[in-house]
Amino acid sequence: MSKVITLFLLFLFINHFIFAQTNSEQDSVIELKAVEIQSNSLEEKAAGFEVQKLDSLAMASYQTSDLGRLLSYRTPIFLKFYSISGLASPSFRGTSAGHTQVFWEEIPLNSPTLGQVDFSLFPIGLLDEVNVHYGAASLRYGEGGFGGGISLNHNPKNTQKAFSLNWIQSIGSFQAFKQLLTTSYSISNSKRLHIKATSRLFYKSAKNNYSYNYNKETFTRKRAATEQKGIVQEFYFLPKNTSRLSNHQFSFHFWAQDASRELPPPITVPINKETQDDFSVRNLLQWKYKKRNFEVSTKAGYLYDFLEYRNETSAIVSKTKNQSYHFLSEMKYAPHQKLLLQTGIRIRQDFADVDGYNQRHSQAQQSIFALIEYSPSPFFQTNFLARQVVLDNEFQAFLPSLGINFVKNNLEVKVNAARNFRAPTLNDRYWFPVGNPDLKNEEGWNGEFSAIYHFIDKKGTKFSFSSLYFWANINDWILWSPAVAGYWRPENLRSVFSQGIESNLFFKKTSQNFNLEANVSYTYTNSKNLKKIRDLDESEGKQLIYTPFHQQKSFVYAAYKSQFLRIEQQFVGKRFTTTTNTEYLPSYFLANFSLGKTINYKKVKFVLELNCQNIFDYQYQSMAFYPMVGRSFEFVLRTKF
Repeated sequence: MSKVITLFLLFLFINHFIFAQTNSEQDSVIELKAVEIQSNSLEEKAAGFEVQKLDSLAMASYQTSDLGRLLSYRTPIFLKFYSISGLASPSFRGTSAGHTQVFWEEIPLNSPTLGQVDFSLFPIGLLDEVNVHYGAASLRYGEGGFGGGISLNHNPKNTQKAFSLNWIQSIGSFQAFKQLLTTSYSISNSKRLHIKATSRLFYKSAKNNYSYNYNKETFTRKRAATEQKGIVQEFYFLPKNTSRLSNHQFSFHFWAQDASRELPPPITVPINKETQDDFSVRNLLQWKYKKRNFEVSTKAGYLYDFLEYRNETSAIVSKTKNQSYHFLSEMKYAPHQKLLLQTGIRIRQDFADVDGYNQRHSQAQQSIFALIEYSPSPFFQTNFLARQVVLDNEFQAFLPSLGINFVKNNLEVKVNAARNFRAPTLNDRYWFPVGNPDLKNEEGWNGEFSAIYHFIDKKGTKFSFSSLYFWANINDWILWSPAVAGYWRPENLRSVFSQGIESNLFFKKTSQNFNLEANVSYTYTNSKNLKKIRDLDESEGKQLIYTPFHQQKSFVYAAYKSQFLRIEQQFVGKRFTTTTNTEYLPSYFLANFSLGKTINYKKVKFVLELNCQNIFDYQYQSMAFYPMVGRSFEFVLRTKF
């Protein structure tokens, strides 16, 4: 406990220094907005680090889909899909699913028991922003993201209307039906207060009885139905300039979801009556104060997750209940245009009730960070961050990161390096009877080097080309391996080195009646195990399973007046399914096509859209023996009042 108190006192000391500087230099500083980093912390374009903000076009294109599908087409991340209704987990830069950290409004969402999230359970229609933080960029808000991090955010609607409504309906192949209703409303007191609120309702159901080919025969997928419901409610309290609270902002966020799905077994296994129910509730309160060159924000959050797995054939019922409490506080101070100082503290308490444990378990985590951004000239910027984590009253590895940015005319060069670690999950430590409380943290270093060329002319043409080299060295990688009596037990067995190249070409042309946007990307990933697990192990020097060497993705969007066309494509190379690299899944090529038209009638706007996924009806498997969907269709009607 004394170590936690020491950490908290250090945070107070840094804050006291910032307050003192604010009072003594108030007349000489500029307003914070001149150098301000966006309030959503993971949106920060920190010098030397790669952050990709998925634009409004990408978000609108996937409003009826989920986070896994969006990331699989618009980012270099490889998504592993266990059939259309099953788990969707990421392999980001050759790392495991637990090495991708997910944040909602800066609150970490990775399960304390499993250490990961299921990307199929996040409807895009319930979100405003999705940002991808490559490699060490995710360290800004927490440890563990050797691959990177994903931030999910909500924003107040910037509209002058007192009320607006968006209703999206879709019907598709395999009895798929989706609805999304979004309403935004505003109440304004002419002198003191402006209240904005947004409500979102989501519903999805599908039977998913698609056909697939196996051993030159055609079969119909059975027991793959899914149903999902969700609601998001946001309130923003924005005092006006005439109010004594004009520098304060308050907000409340509520997000609840329920998903029920049948889990189809591998095609080599007879039908099992397996189902899974996922229920989650997320609450967040936020207060922010901003004046001139100083800003402070505080957040308090509560997360509840419940999972129930049933296998009627084997008479198995397994329940997992997680509860997490979060407290975050941060301060920013800009003494002048060239310097930004930040500090923050995070406190987290997790409780887990799992049928696989012999008792209830919990863990407590506190962390403090300090960040300095220094920009001596428009051509050179630096970013230094240091983070210290305390887990269950034990100080963990000190985590520094450094990013440097060089800009010359249209050329930008970035370089960064950071230390990181990931703690064992509660399942790793306490699963009865094989949990291993003596596991060490996974630790290592990662970094990047990139070059980006930008071109923009006055006629609305934008062009950019980027190429990036990344690397990561992870020691004491936790692996579940066979133990005694047929059990599997987690151990620190692997040492992994991952490296690769990410290249991207982007073009955009805008005119009065015509818009054209195109993007082509290529990713090469080499992720290998560096040491033998046992004497007879042959995995040393081999590519990790389900990590493709090659990926290529592209999209084209064209709009003329009220008509639009969208084409997407992705190629995924072969993936080894054994650690010895003797067996693999073949590569696959997917292409999607969308055609739409906007119709304005009085004060209502309608958008009609026809989508065709997997145009060429390619038969493929993302995970071995889990066939994916062939050609499918979806008709979407968007209505905006």
